Amino acid sequence: LERRAAYARSALTRLRAIDRSALSASDRVNADMFARELSDSVADFEFGAYRIPINSDSGFHTDFADLPDRMPFATAKDYENYIARLNAFPAYVAAEIALMRDGIAAHFTLPQVVLEGYDVTMATHVVPAPEKSVFFAPFRKFPRGVPAEERARLSNAGRRAVMQGAVAGYKTLLEFMTTEYIPRARTSIGAYS
Repeated sequence: LERRAAYARSALTRLRAIDRSALSASDRVNADMFARELSDSVADFEFGAYRIPINSDSGFHTDFADLPDRMPFATAKDYENYIARLNAFPAYVAAEIALMRDGIAAHFTLPQVVLEGYDVTMATHVVPAPEKSVFFAPFRKFPRGVPAEERARLSNAGRRAVMQGAVAGYKTLLEFMTTEYIPRARTSIGAYS
């Protein structure tokens, strides 16, 4: 988070050093939009917005569920990269939970009212078998670029990664949200609180 904020500050400094009069009208608009995005990133970091990595209808965990649709699956290496990401998910969840605990301690949480039914966004991914998970989809059919002799190995590694990585991460997050975060989330709804 600090590295990303430092990058945003640095990029903003470099952007502001550009002679605007040398830019076309279109590029001035692009520069202004980029400056706003960078400024917002810096402000979010300084304000500690990372302590709320979710909103009322999405978050880091719903973004992760799109992983099978966002990654390339043309080679065995692509599959290995995907498996590595699945295996890393529990550590990612643990890091986000630590930040959310900081938010709870600072009374910086989402309102409870917007979290009603939110558990479904995690419970959906806590499945009894890898084949029932959205994360198993890439292993159902391999492209030509994945040698036939690699497919069984990748499928087996994928099954383990789905259950021990993705499903385990969602299970941990679900438990945290239902037993710790939602019960301790603020009851007020105004930003002023």
